[in-house]
Amino acid sequence: MNTPPAVVRLVNISKRYEDEAAPISALKDITLEIGRGEFVALMGPSGCGKSTLLHILGGMDRPTSGEAWLQDLPLHTCDEESLTRVRRTQVGFVFQFFYLLPTFTVEENVGLPLLLAGRHHAGPKIADLLERVGLANRLKAMPHQLSGGEMQRVAIARAVIHDPPLLLADEPTGNLDSENGAHVLDLLRGISADIGTTIVMATHSDAAAECATRLIRMKDGRVI
Repeated sequence: MNTPPAVVRLVNISKRYEDEAAPISALKDITLEIGRGEFVALMGPSGCGKSTLLHILGGMDRPTSGEAWLQDLPLHTCDEESLTRVRRTQVGFVFQFFYLLPTFTVEENVGLPLLLAGRHHAGPKIADLLERVGLANRLKAMPHQLSGGEMQRVAIARAVIHDPPLLLADEPTGNLDSENGAHVLDLLRGISADIGTTIVMATHSDAAAECATRLIRMKDGRVI
């Protein structure tokens, strides 16, 4: 069986935060590879380092030591301008809270990453993606007119509209009931399987983890 090429590669990653009381070691010497098209669930107790690891993978935070690679790009040596470009073009983000712009329609929220990239004529692509997530009839709706499940599906569409190789999801079902959570997980699984997007999802949910193709457990800043 051929191993898919690595989209994510971490080498001896550690993250330490300086605190007046005592330094906090959020991540401790993590080495990890995640291949193209994998759907990975990160599980562990609160404070184990899951979100910190996602932030480093997405270029939102820097490791204190070690190497973090996104495909052939060394995130650990990128300047702030380069990291901003990475976040806009190479990574999609889905969070527990949906973070939709309240004065933008569904269509405008989904198209925002393309607008930031200077692509102003993406209407057909946005419509196709909203049809995929089951919201073809909600293009002109405002966020306050949507259910929680619908808002999360909009957030997922926004996260993948620019075809990023990596999608990071931090507790994507945490604010949803079980039925809507299941729909969101099915959608993520389809994106990974059909489009080939690599997904790394932090979750406390056993049901969510069962949808992934690989489980990574964390404890006290380490992969166990």
